[in-house]
Amino acid sequence: MKRMRNMILALGMVSCICTGCGNSEEEPVTLNQPYNIALVSAIANNNPVLDTGIEELAQLSEVAGTTYSCILADSTPSVICDGTIPDFSDRGYSADMLKRAQSSVAADIIGQLDAAEPDSDEVDIAAATSLAVRKLRSNQIEGRDNILVYYASGISSFGLIDMTSVPVCELDVETSVEDLAKLMDLDMSGIRVLWYCCGEVAGEDQPALSENEKKIEKEFYEALFTKMGADEVIFMEDVPLDDNYCFEHQVSVMETEGIQSGLKAKVIPYEEVEETEVQEVLEEVFAEGDILSFDEKSIAFMPDSTELADKDTAMESLSYVISYMDNHPEFTLMICGTTTSAGEKESCISFSERRAETIRTLLIEQAGIDESRIVTLGCGWSSCLYMEDRDSDGNLDENAPRNRSVKLVDYNSEIAAEIIQSLDVQ
Repeated sequence: MKRMRNMILALGMVSCICTGCGNSEEEPVTLNQPYNIALVSAIANNNPVLDTGIEELAQLSEVAGTTYSCILADSTPSVICDGTIPDFSDRGYSADMLKRAQSSVAADIIGQLDAAEPDSDEVDIAAATSLAVRKLRSNQIEGRDNILVYYASGISSFGLIDMTSVPVCELDVETSVEDLAKLMDLDMSGIRVLWYCCGEVAGEDQPALSENEKKIEKEFYEALFTKMGADEVIFMEDVPLDDNYCFEHQVSVMETEGIQSGLKAKVIPYEEVEETEVQEVLEEVFAEGDILSFDEKSIAFMPDSTELADKDTAMESLSYVISYMDNHPEFTLMICGTTTSAGEKESCISFSERRAETIRTLLIEQAGIDESRIVTLGCGWSSCLYMEDRDSDGNLDENAPRNRSVKLVDYNSEIAAEIIQSLDVQ
């Protein structure tokens, strides 16, 4: 997997058969006659709990002769259970007896799945896939559908697909697929792949994936399986994520690019507002739930410091905000500190929080504003306020100064709630 390091992002190199929507123009898999199925489930932290009600499992016990294998995709993949659905048709059972017999088979399979626990750290999708394909091949019968079902977030933290070393947001899909297909050396011809919950994480440890990252992850897996000969790859949607696993074995988390906000509020740069229009613009900004931004000159800090370079200049820039707060006693201000991406996420959040606190202290001590009316938030470069500030060579570009700023919003506005939420999910 080391070959994948430092590769550039490659998007759109392959179009998904069903682009993450679970639809396909081909005939659906027939489940009313014997089929051959392998289930790969990431029964591990950061993954949603397996929904045994999915069609491929719910109907399993009702189709006599169907062969099945259930694979646990931890760092030492193993078979949870496997077998062949027994045929009760020649035993003279009544309809009720037949239903009870089938229910007993289903309960046994589901019980084994519910009781399964990882016996090692991490998730290895590549190794689990290899095991699942081997089981499908050993059970295949000519004329039967071979179905490989995944129930997992798809974030593999170990083995040939190590997304903790190369996160999805940095993945070169085309080159990685070429290398991995050779390394895995699997024949997936005649196999249909169905994937539930791809890109969906659960629990508190793994940050949620952005829509862009989910798209890349699906493109990667579809391209990989197609390269190895899979007949079809379908990503199933609208799956309820009711619960998450919580085991002692801690799975490493993958770095994410952060969820970008779909709420587009106006950011009004203070320095671009004419002095004669400041008061009017300020009234409009806060009334409409927009954002007022102060650049490094309007509110200047000492280099790499949370200390103001000139308090008097800062107070002059904030004078209209102070006046607005005096005239609107019900108004609560949220001060957001933001930074460029030139630093670790956590340290940037902490640093920007301290800068926001500096402004808050200034307003309280110099302007006499009640401390209960000012809230601070350190965003660093981890919230929806962040603008991509790297060029193709990885250097800071013209957006960097816009990120290195202080932004003011109405604490009770929709955009304030969106900023707080976007920071919480990072």
